[in-house]
Formats: sequence, structure tokens, C-alpha cells
Amino acid sequence: MTIIRIRQLKSGIEDYLENGSKKGRKQHRDELDKRVAIYGDLTVFKQANQYIKRKKDWKNNYWHFTLSLAFKYHLAPQGVLREMVMEILEFYFTGYDKKQLVAYAEIHYPKIQTNEKGMQRLPHVHLVVSKLDLWSSNQVRGLLYKEEVAKAFQLWIDDNHRFDSYSESSEDSLSIDEAEQIMVKHQQFHLKYNKHEKNEFEPDKAIISKSLNVDKEGENTQKKLNALHSDFLLYQKKQQKIRRANKLYLATQSLKMRLKNAVACVDSIAEIEQCINSSDVEETIKFAEKEFKLNPAFFFIVEKGSKKLAKDIRTGQTFNSFGIVHEHLNQDIRETIKVLKRVGAEREIHVSELH
Repeated sequence: MTIIRIRQLKSGIEDYLENGSKKGRKQHRDELDKRVAIYGDLTVFKQANQYIKRKKDWKNNYWHFTLSLAFKYHLAPQGVLREMVMEILEFYFTGYDKKQLVAYAEIHYPKIQTNEKGMQRLPHVHLVVSKLDLWSSNQVRGLLYKEEVAKAFQLWIDDNHRFDSYSESSEDSLSIDEAEQIMVKHQQFHLKYNKHEKNEFEPDKAIISKSLNVDKEGENTQKKLNALHSDFLLYQKKQQKIRRANKLYLATQSLKMRLKNAVACVDSIAEIEQCINSSDVEETIKFAEKEFKLNPAFFFIVEKGSKKLAKDIRTGQTFNSFGIVHEHLNQDIRETIKVLKRVGAEREIHVSELH
């Protein structure tokens, strides 16, 4: 079952996403995971948080959603994960136009395969949503958390993408129709009791809270209102510019990544073939266990003709040495070649020591 965890926090997520900073953890983020941005821009999110810290005094400044897939879906296409992010935004922020929201999402494909407790690390998505409404500068009102609704949504999203789902007990099991009814009922309740303005930016209406009683005729007050209006209007224009550029950036980067991998594959075809032919899959798994904490218990060796392959008991898929490093350890083409060359070098050292 796809697991979606939701937290409301005040700060810290930018540093976590960029550096992987966590108590007791020494590795940098890029050593831990292969990161792929799939929605929004982290810089925009950071700027929104900075604005909130300067102008607001909210208990929490953003939502942090963590979407975790079962290992059997670790090769799910990025497009599927992007769709899931959009579905989370549409459901948990019912009634909001996406242009009102400052959201950013990235996929983490684990390079280091097990955590400090020896548990398999899974491919997962981090989605962060600022509480700043770009159309009003007021606080975004997301769907109130309710366990029954969260379970219904997780069941629905699994069904929508044909992922296996389960319930902790038969008593808690829901049909898809029942799950949809629970979701719709909660959305309707939210829209009824948590209305928000959707007007384009306007002075007073957008910036000034209706609960704030001020003398708008006073000269000093008017100056403050105008300054606040100008400040936020300038901020909003910057966001719009960045958002437009980011749409092009994401599309371009996605294409560049595919082309880069294709070119690297073509340019390195001779090295790739040499690595595949000269490397031993058992040695590769031992190396991956030592360097990347890959659990060898999940694999057994099968023979296909004269070649040995590793079969993953969780998915039933078979891999040669190149596949183990490229697919399981989430290394790009050049990194995979470097790893397999290190495996070969260690084998040569071991052989020379024996002689």
C-alpha cells in the first residue's frame, strides 16, 4: 500500500532536502539518494517561507507530505509519481487553484539501500506545500486531517494506479465506492466551512485580514497598507516569473536527463558491454553490500546459458551486474561503470594476493 504521511512544520525542510541533514546521519543527501525534481521549484518554496517568517507569525509554515511506495514498485515511471503528487494537491487542497499554492516535490531513489536500523530504504516522494496563499497572502486552509479519510484516499490512489493495497484488518476494509464517498463527504464539509477568497490580488481585500480593524483613513495607516501592498505585489510578480521559467525548466531538464542518459549509453556502449562481460554478479552484490548496504538476502543466483544473473525475490526480476548497480543502487550510466570498474579492481587485488 502506498503510505502518505503528513506533517505541519515551521522550518528545516529546505536543509533536509538539499543536504540530507538529520540527527545521527553523516552522509550528504546526494550520497544517500538520487534526487529528481518532479513539481515546482525549491527556490520558490524557500522564498515563500522567508516571506512568511518576515511578515507572519504562524504556528506552522508548511505541510510536508511523504509518499512512500512498496519496493515492488521501485521502478514506477516518474510520470506516475508526478500524477500522484497532483492528486494529493487536488484532494488535500480542495477548492484551491494550483496557481495559488507554492508547492515543490522531488523523488528520492535510494543509493544507500538500508537505514540505520537495517531496514530497506524505499523510493519515496517529498512534497512540501507552503501555507502562503499567493492570491491573498493569507494562510492556505488544507483539508483537516482525519484518519478515516486518509485511509480512504490511500486506498483510492492505489486503485487509481493499479497498485496492490491492503487493510490492517477485514473490519477496516473499504470498497473503492465507499472510499470515494468518504473523500467526497469530507471535501464538501471542507468547502462549506472553510471558504476562502479566490479573487486576484487587490489591495485591502487580499492583504488585509477581515478581522483586522484599522482606520484606513489615517495617513500613517494608509502608508503602511500601501507599503505592504507594494511589497507583496512585487513578491508575487517574482513568483509568477519564476513559475513560468520553472515550467520550461522542468520540461527541458526532463528532456536533458533522458538525452544525457541516451548519449551516455551510446558513447559508453563498449565500456558497458565490457563491464557486463567481465563482471561477476555475486561479486557485485558483495561489493554493493559493503559500500551501499544492499541486503544480499533478497537475491539468489540463477544461470541463464553461460551467464549468472541475480533474481530479486521481492519482484521476481533478474539483473546482471550492470542492472544491480544501475537499477537497484540508482546510479547513472557513468557512475555504474565506475562502480563496476572498482568491483573488477578489487577482484584483481584479491587474485594477486592469493598468488
